[in-house]
Amino acid sequence: MNTTEFNFVKYDTIHTPQIEVLLKEVEQLDSNPQYLKFDKIKRKYWPHIYHTFPNTQFFVFCDNTLAAVINCVPLYLTKGELNSLSDDGWRWALEKAFTDRDRNDKPNTMCCLSIKTSRNFVQQELFQFIIKHLKLNANTTQYPTILCPVRPKMKQYYPLQDINNYAQWINNYGLPYDSNIRMHVKNGAIIKKTCNKSLQIEGTVSQWEMWTGFTFQTTGEYTLNRALSTLKVNVELNKVYYNDPHIWMLYNV
Repeated sequence: MNTTEFNFVKYDTIHTPQIEVLLKEVEQLDSNPQYLKFDKIKRKYWPHIYHTFPNTQFFVFCDNTLAAVINCVPLYLTKGELNSLSDDGWRWALEKAFTDRDRNDKPNTMCCLSIKTSRNFVQQELFQFIIKHLKLNANTTQYPTILCPVRPKMKQYYPLQDINNYAQWINNYGLPYDSNIRMHVKNGAIIKKTCNKSLQIEGTVSQWEMWTGFTFQTTGEYTLNRALSTLKVNVELNKVYYNDPHIWMLYNV
C-alpha cells in the first residue's frame, strides 16, 4: 500500500460526535496483555490523556478506516534528565507530563508512549508514515527530540534474559533483534538505555489469577504468555509483582 493513501489527523481536529465511536475502535487495536492496564500510574492518568493533551494524540486513517493511533505527551526535560532517563520509563514519562503541566513548565520534548496499528495494513509502510509525521509535528512545535519508551515485544520469548543484555541482541544483518526496536532504528532512532521498571503491576494472588486465568498456589517466579519478565509471587504475603521492561529510544528531529 502506498503511504500517500494514509491521512494523519490530530485528535483536537475531530468533530465531537465522532470521538466516542473512534475511541471504541482504538480499544480494539490494543493487543497488549490485560494485566498491563493495572499499573497504578497508568490507571490514574491514562484516562485523562485525550482531554489534557489533545494536540499530541494522533490518528491515521486510510479512507474512513482507522489504521493507527499514536499517543504522545509533552515533557520538559533538562539536559541531565535527558542524559539519565528514568528506569521507570513509560510510567515516569506519563506522570511527569501531568506534573510539568501543573507547574506550567514549557515542554521541549515529545514523548511517544504508544503506537497501535491495525494488522490490515502493511506494517513497515504504515510505521514509516507515522514516524515521518511525528517528526513533522515535533518540528512544527519546536521539539528537537522525540522520546519513546518502546516495549520490545519479542522479549516475551526470552523472559529470563536480562533486558540490558537483550537490548544489545542483533540479527544477521547487524540490526536490533527485536522487531519493535528494529522498526524504530530503521526510521532513525537510537537506543538510549533500558528502563527495567517501565510498567509496575502489583496485586494480590486472586487479582493476578483473575487477570491471567492462571492459578498461583506456590511462592516463586512464574513465566506468563506475552510477559517480558517473570512474575514474582509470594503466597504467604498474598502479594504478586511484575515489572514490564522497555527500552528508551530517541529521535533527533
